[in-house]
Amino acid sequence: MRNITLLTLGIMFSASFSIKSVATKPVVAVSTQGCNTLYVRINNRIDIVAQQRKAIQPNQVRAYMDIYDHEEKSYQAIRGKDGHFLLKPDSTGILTLIVNTASGNYEKKFHVRPIEAVVMFGGLKKSGKMSPGRFKAQGGVIPVIECCGFDARCDMVEFEVLKINAKGIVFRGKNKGGAFDENIRPIINSAQVGDLYWFRTPLYRCPGSKEPQEGQDIAIEIE
Repeated sequence: MRNITLLTLGIMFSASFSIKSVATKPVVAVSTQGCNTLYVRINNRIDIVAQQRKAIQPNQVRAYMDIYDHEEKSYQAIRGKDGHFLLKPDSTGILTLIVNTASGNYEKKFHVRPIEAVVMFGGLKKSGKMSPGRFKAQGGVIPVIECCGFDARCDMVEFEVLKINAKGIVFRGKNKGGAFDENIRPIINSAQVGDLYWFRTPLYRCPGSKEPQEGQDIAIEIE
């Protein structure tokens, strides 16, 4: 009987300890504009809600980047209050967000990467066909952000235009910026049925990017 009683108490203690452990686990919800992705060198909005009486304050939140091949961590500045914060990572990599609550620390990891854009011409982002009139009416090549959920704009740095006409004669030139400049506009305006245009190695720069990024080539057949 004594053994049965000890076993029962042991089970009750174990169950009680387990329930207490579950109850003390911090309950925290973190939401961002890009799921588990943050974007480098721009303000990323982070909303945090925890199971506590007051809203999360700045002294309860910290974040750091793991530095490759180094033991030290690069802590990141966080601005905001009442559960709404702005975080501006200074490099790409893995960022760890830590939220301190009365029940303990909650951690969440994010991938930090550059903003990327899709290069478009006349509504096309891949190879396609256009009539001469529609082709000549275009103003240039633009980079368009298709992600992230925030209001940002990328700028075109340069691209190359290669034209092969129906006789196989090649025309080429380099354009600075997104709008067709005075060197490229005559090549665009000379479009005729049977010509093939190739917009090559487009370079653009998005917010937070130190160096230009390369977009995809676009080939247009004039029909």
